[in-house]
Amino acid sequence: MPARMLTLREVSDYLHVNPATVRRLVRRGQLRAIRVGRDLRFEVRVVDQWVAEGGSAREPDRVREPDRNREPHRTTNGHSGAEHAGKH
Repeated sequence: MPARMLTLREVSDYLHVNPATVRRLVRRGQLRAIRVGRDLRFEVRVVDQWVAEGGSAREPDRVREPDRNREPHRTTNGHSGAEHAGKH
């Protein structure tokens, strides 16, 4: 029996996300799809497996290190915010 296929719109409705999010998941290789002409098709089994494995549309949080070579932010009066910290 052939696998049941879903359209992009059906998958986005099923996952409660925007279709652009589904396209991004496919582009990143996080969700497998089959291209039919210009359209994408998704096997129900593959989508359900992705959800069961904790699939997420979010990218992992990235911790950004402070740039120590950067000058402190200056206010319009020419002083850095650090000079006035705690003096409110």
